[in-house]
Amino acid sequence: MLIKERPIISWLMNSDSDILPNGILLAGVANPINHQLLNDHLAELNNIRIHEPEWGLPELLMPSFEEVMKKSAPSFEKVMPQLFHEFSENEECGILLCKGNVSIVYGFGGDKLHIWYFTEQNGKSIFNFYTSNDFVGDQLRVGILNPIINDNALFKVSSPEKS
Repeated sequence: MLIKERPIISWLMNSDSDILPNGILLAGVANPINHQLLNDHLAELNNIRIHEPEWGLPELLMPSFEEVMKKSAPSFEKVMPQLFHEFSENEECGILLCKGNVSIVYGFGGDKLHIWYFTEQNGKSIFNFYTSNDFVGDQLRVGILNPIINDNALFKVSSPEKS
């Protein structure tokens, strides 16, 4: 598998630049509110980036690893609230490269898992959505805003808007 340079990774690893590079775009959305929400979540990622967290090396998720994780999910569900807490205390973060030209940036903090989801198209990193996930009791709560979920244009293949 050939891994090409991804603008989101270059940007995250270089905290010297104050401006968002041309290679990072917002997904095309139908609802103007979502454009602002995406912009706000990207600004939040920038605030984290400026503090130079230890992203580590981007990790390539192989299909075999995904399959093992699916099969072992019931075992992890028992310890997941504790893992969230421990990872948050250590402010663990990283970058995952997934099949389908997907880049996932994640970070733990405040007993939550924060995820920024990008797709890679034509040498551009397109920011699609953000989630904030936490536990209430032992139930995982995935937080994604309703306007994003209900945006009909968000997951269609279209030309992205420049942020």
